[in-house]
Amino acid sequence: MTNIFIKKIYELTEKTIVDINESNKANFEKADQIIIWIVGFSIGIFVLILPNGKIDSLKDIYGTTYHTLNFALYVIIFGLLYRIFSFITNILNSMILNDLASFSRGFSANIDEIPVPRNLTGNETTIQIAEYLKEDFNYIIPYEVKQEDPKMKELLINYYNILANSNDIDKQLSEFKMQIGKYLGVNKSYIDFFTKEKTIIYRGKMYFFLSILTSILFITTVLIFIIGTFKLLIELNNFC
Repeated sequence: MTNIFIKKIYELTEKTIVDINESNKANFEKADQIIIWIVGFSIGIFVLILPNGKIDSLKDIYGTTYHTLNFALYVIIFGLLYRIFSFITNILNSMILNDLASFSRGFSANIDEIPVPRNLTGNETTIQIAEYLKEDFNYIIPYEVKQEDPKMKELLINYYNILANSNDIDKQLSEFKMQIGKYLGVNKSYIDFFTKEKTIIYRGKMYFFLSILTSILFITTVLIFIIGTFKLLIELNNFC
């Protein structure tokens, strides 16, 4: 019997993950909008400063114009890098949360009705086999067994093994993965790879690294824009 307390925790986790996923998407969208505005503004600087026919060569660019184009170019580069890694991070985040939600849903589900066969040693009595059929598969033989019957015992063991094989969880999972693989166009080994513990841990570490990298790129892009803007403001005031 699965611990009731931890099942309740996973039930709450499943419900919370939906809210977390939506919140993360909203945060990514807001940050993305900020970067889009900053990068768009920086691209606009190129359009204003480098109109056709005004500057014949990049060698003619100097002073305030040079610094303005320089910081605008950095903003565009870091902004594009942020959007690329932000997209990858968001996808990885959704994959992890969806998998965690599925795991929580499966863990908190009522699996008490799923038969769990036991390994028979062959030393069981006929009465014991009849009891095992009832306990494990909810199967009641049509008549009462009151004494040891070798032939009946053999029949009941064979029937128990048939039910055990048809309810083998590992075989059913393998069949399920094969069917899923057919629809997705991948083989079973591909699905097994992404469900391995090492893969799950590696994916979590990768998400942690990408989250930090994305945050650094976001902060760097905004800082470059702010510093460049203040520097341009100072140069313009000195020029005036």
